[in-house]
Amino acid sequence: TFAVTENLELTAHFEKLPDDVANESQETDNLRIYAQDHTIYLSEPRGLVKVFNTLGQCVYNGTSTIIPVRTGGLYIVRIGEQSHKVAVR
Repeated sequence: TFAVTENLELTAHFEKLPDDVANESQETDNLRIYAQDHTIYLSEPRGLVKVFNTLGQCVYNGTSTIIPVRTGGLYIVRIGEQSHKVAVR
């Protein structure tokens, strides 16, 4: 999020993700996060989990380690003060 205080031209550059990016995982402090078949998986419970889409909308708020999402795309998984990106296909 940013404030625009004058006329401004912005250009976005996108890259196609590799076909296997959804199977990649992130590991931090013995926590593994990965996505498969429109579902985000966490290896172990860690308390409150929030999942946000790229519009900043909270699409999940709870304690499950298996989180289904409606559409593919990039999601931010927030656990406590830590945030993790995950790509869902």
